[in-house]
Amino acid sequence: GEAAEISVTYPDSYPNEALAGKSAVYKVTVKAILEEGRAELNDDYAKELSGGECSNVGEFRAYLKENLQKGVDAQKELLAQQAVWDKVIADTAIENYPEDLLKAKEEVYKKNDEESAKLENMTLEEYVEAYMGISIEDYNQQIADEIEKSAKKSVISRVVAKQEGIAIDKLSDEDLKEAAEWFGYTDISQLKEYYSEDDIKAELTLKRVTELMMETAKVTEKTGE
Repeated sequence: GEAAEISVTYPDSYPNEALAGKSAVYKVTVKAILEEGRAELNDDYAKELSGGECSNVGEFRAYLKENLQKGVDAQKELLAQQAVWDKVIADTAIENYPEDLLKAKEEVYKKNDEESAKLENMTLEEYVEAYMGISIEDYNQQIADEIEKSAKKSVISRVVAKQEGIAIDKLSDEDLKEAAEWFGYTDISQLKEYYSEDDIKAELTLKRVTELMMETAKVTEKTGE
């Protein structure tokens, strides 16, 4: 409940030029004081940590193991999908890409970083150098590489979907429900708020083509890596 004032002076090299070299006073109120220590792992603590899903330490250990295994399995599946797509992309010749596709993907990749830079009152170049530790040239090259790979995946998935008879002409309610779950939304209205119909079609097509590829792909897991 105590109030305090903290005086600070920002260094001249501070990334946000609007604050560099200036002084400021932060007025704060103490809301809590936490002491670091070693908690006792007992049934009550296990119940608290699991949000009430576990009633004792034994159940909590099994709960942790199950969730850790799910994480490992999901990571292995993601790595396998990436390996399959890398192989498919390497074995596919694409003469050109639609310019609107490349432009749209560039905007998506840069959007979050540009918004973060604005919040810091910085240019994108300043933000990239300060928080990513790379030059704007390297940043743009990384973006270009990611866009190229993403564009190839989009083009390939469209062709495969058409050839395999799973292309999406019109989104059904089931399609929208599947897409909402895929994007992590609780309902379709949230999905439509953030994604256009074309975006939903493209991502759903990519999802289904990836699943189709994984059904026939021969993936060898190397032990010890």
